[in-house]
Amino acid sequence: MIKKIITFILEILCSILLFSLVLIFIISSKVLNKDYILSTLNKNDYYNLLYTDLIEKTESNLIELDLDNETVKSLFDFNKVKQDVNSLIEGIYNNKNIVIDTSSILNKIDSIIDKRFKDNNRIPTEEENKNINELKLNVKNIYESEIMIHKNMIPKIQKIVSLINNIIPVIEIVLIVIIVVLLLVISLINNGVHIVKPLLTSGFLLIFMYILFKSKFMNILLLSDGFNKALIAVFKDIFKSIIIYGIILIILAISLNILFKENIKK
Repeated sequence: MIKKIITFILEILCSILLFSLVLIFIISSKVLNKDYILSTLNKNDYYNLLYTDLIEKTESNLIELDLDNETVKSLFDFNKVKQDVNSLIEGIYNNKNIVIDTSSILNKIDSIIDKRFKDNNRIPTEEENKNINELKLNVKNIYESEIMIHKNMIPKIQKIVSLINNIIPVIEIVLIVIIVVLLLVISLINNGVHIVKPLLTSGFLLIFMYILFKSKFMNILLLSDGFNKALIAVFKDIFKSIIIYGIILIILAISLNILFKENIKK
């Protein structure tokens, strides 16, 4: 009786650890994978949506200049927007200094304003220069906030990503070692291999997680449409992997169970 209770407790513990290991592996292979994130942004039209959103916000901010849509578009280079986003991702994952250069945008604004004053054969007053500088600062802030989303949070995010990247491999190794030790202890207690129940239980835990939580992550509304679309795509991939690994573990458990029974019969 005591042996069965100990075995049951160890199998439950082993199942939870195996479930945690698979979950950590799935999430880290997505969220902590720079190339995956860049690919997801590209697949989900993030750059185009960001570019459109940037133009709309800038256009409303420059309303006093009475600029048409094409002129506002000319302020921004789509390739530069994409490059700045990619530089941001690169900086976050590799803990590098991130610099978003807005000088080309501000120079274009200066050119438009200078032309307006020249066409009217006059120079801006001190008050007008002050307004122009404020306007340029607003555009600069819009661009940086659209690219970086939360500028002040970037250094903290870099530290967190760096820390997690260093810790995850250690955690995975520790979990694997503990799982192997538990399986060996269970096998020694019962004089035979006992891996089926932990595999089966962890597989069902993954499937239950998929059923219970997937729908809750599919209607996220946090920031811009582009960001929400990319974030939902990441969650979809995570939950897709969860259900796949859950099914694989269950099939593996059933297959091993059949194999062990066949060996016993022989």
